[in-house]
Amino acid sequence: MRIRIIRHGEVDYNWGRKLDSKGYDRSCREYDESPIKDSEKRLILAEGEPIFISSLERTFHTAKQVFGDEEVHRSKNFDEVPLRSYKDTEKKHAVWVWNVLARVQWFFNSGRQPETRKMSQQRARTAIAELEEAGTDCSLVCHRFFMMVLCHELKKAGYKIEKSRRINIKNLDVIEAIK
Repeated sequence: MRIRIIRHGEVDYNWGRKLDSKGYDRSCREYDESPIKDSEKRLILAEGEPIFISSLERTFHTAKQVFGDEEVHRSKNFDEVPLRSYKDTEKKHAVWVWNVLARVQWFFNSGRQPETRKMSQQRARTAIAELEEAGTDCSLVCHRFFMMVLCHELKKAGYKIEKSRRINIKNLDVIEAIK
């Protein structure tokens, strides 16, 4: 089985320079609701190959751009690992500081984050089962951080990951998992 995992297109959103905790949390929500920029990238599907996407609109619009009007199967199992501010404060930080500290909390299973690392790993295993249920090669349009969690769980499930970047997965990058 071959799973082609594609990161969604570039989101048309400006995070700003520095944010307090309320601004960061608001920006995370706004980012999730923002459209993607147009792209010329197109991918070819094998006949009957299913396309899976997350419940977030940017994966739907990415699938339409890269695959045309093919039918998609939407599931929350493929959503991005959500973030929120690491603490409530009026002190302003650069976005990368908020992201790093929130991901550290996620890694240590902090209840401050909407989803812990253990929860993300379990969701990734559920996502793998959903993909394998298709019983055929498939494509998945999802999100950078979830892709990293998913690839880790795919390796544990016996998949070989090709064209893999550990951290710097760019928009519209494709990673293949083969078993």
